[in-house]
Amino acid sequence: MKIKIIFFCLLSVSSVFSQTLSGIIKDDTGLNLEGVSVFFLNTNIGTATDQNGAFVLFRKNKEQKLVVSYTGFKTDTLNIPLEQNFIKLSLNSGQKLNEVTVNAKRQSNSFSLLNPLNVESITSQEFKKAACCSLSESFQTGNTIDVSYNNAVTGSKEIIFLGLRGIYTQLLLENFRFFNGILTSQGFDFIPGTWLDNINILKGASTSIYGPQSMTGAINVGLKKPDKDHRMYSNAFLDYHGRLELNQHFNKSWSAARHSGIYAHYSNHQGFRDHNNDGFKDDARAQKFALLQRNTLFGRKMEGQINFYGLYEDKNGGQLKNVGNYNFNQKTSHIQAFGNLGYVGFANPDRNSGSIWELSLSNIDAYYGTELNPFKAKEFRFLGQVFYSEIFAEGKHKINIGPNVNVNIAEENYITDKRTYKEITPSLFFDYDYAIGKIENTDLKNFISL
Repeated sequence: MKIKIIFFCLLSVSSVFSQTLSGIIKDDTGLNLEGVSVFFLNTNIGTATDQNGAFVLFRKNKEQKLVVSYTGFKTDTLNIPLEQNFIKLSLNSGQKLNEVTVNAKRQSNSFSLLNPLNVESITSQEFKKAACCSLSESFQTGNTIDVSYNNAVTGSKEIIFLGLRGIYTQLLLENFRFFNGILTSQGFDFIPGTWLDNINILKGASTSIYGPQSMTGAINVGLKKPDKDHRMYSNAFLDYHGRLELNQHFNKSWSAARHSGIYAHYSNHQGFRDHNNDGFKDDARAQKFALLQRNTLFGRKMEGQINFYGLYEDKNGGQLKNVGNYNFNQKTSHIQAFGNLGYVGFANPDRNSGSIWELSLSNIDAYYGTELNPFKAKEFRFLGQVFYSEIFAEGKHKINIGPNVNVNIAEENYITDKRTYKEITPSLFFDYDYAIGKIENTDLKNFISL
């Protein structure tokens, strides 16, 4: 009786084992593939491989057609004989799907839904919608910033940011405070449109980082990069009002890490308009030269750039005829060196350390009304800043800390009135941000590291 029971059990085990199909699936490098879908054709009998690439299936109706499916590989159907109860399968490179390229058109202006800072990003696609030809005219298609004339005779402009005057907004050129002081009302026309790559408009910027002038926000202007711009680029503009503009870009990559570029601009406006027939030119005649030389370095542990900028502009305007003797002439010259240097060799990618610096000299030689009312001004500016930034606790906490020194020395002479001022402001800033909620793959440094 015992012999019969043992024989029956062995027969049952043999029957079950004969209806079982097991196996191991690997890739062509020998690594076990987890999550491969394995099922019999036209049935609901299926499973997925475990972390060791193993699977077990039971044949209920002597199924032989086995389907193997895995993301990134072609789905295949295998014929497994009934007497075979174990297979070892290797998915080789010949089964991989062909490369798929997905192209999408990005909006010309956008807001990040992940970044807790209220930053509006404007790309070069948006600049193409504007008629022409400088930073001030690039805001014509937006509704956040308006650029208006605060003096129609001289053509000086002022921005209106969220309804407040531009003196409450910090203008930055790649995080450098650009065209402050005696050039505040003219700086928006000193950056040609072809040099622009993007503009980040930060509403409610932190004054500890961007300075007390950023009460309503900050405008950070990004320029074309030598490693991403065209090797050679030419641009020309001419209208029937007598306005001519020429732009030329030259870029050179010395190696994978070092790149240089030269950006030249010339504009000439010799026409005049008097649409309201008040006897004054509606806009000033002007001739302008601007040159920017850029050098960038992308090393394994250090990244930085050094730039040199020079500008000369000659403007004149006023009455069409010297009846009331109100005319003006203004010659502006500006030279500047600016750059940054950062250490990127930290093991923690959310840790960042760097420095920025800027050195400039500006001169204005002009008269307003008559040549008997001369105005002369010169200004020296220096900015140096070192900062350390870190994001931790899954992006919920961020700190910025570092010393800062700002030097501004200027002299203004109008007829017999002479005024001089000297400002040296050392400071130490600390900024802490806390984000509520879970943040995934969020880069809070976009605005700072532009």
